[in-house]
Amino acid sequence: MSRKDYIAAAAAVARQMDSANAFPSNIRQHKVATCVGVAHGLATMFERDSSGFNRDRFLSACKVQ
Repeated sequence: MSRKDYIAAAAAVARQMDSANAFPSNIRQHKVATCVGVAHGLATMFERDSSGFNRDRFLSACKVQ
């Protein structure tokens, strides 16, 4: 995968994190927890894909950290 793919994935997760605010508290918590899990799962996969992948930068772009 390329850097543009990592950026696109982070943007998709970040959009979902942003949309969580439109939901009631109990649904928002579930949505955020799901996004966090997906972001960490993707980060692990991307780390295996590229030694130059920066996990902290990716999670920050996902709005997870």
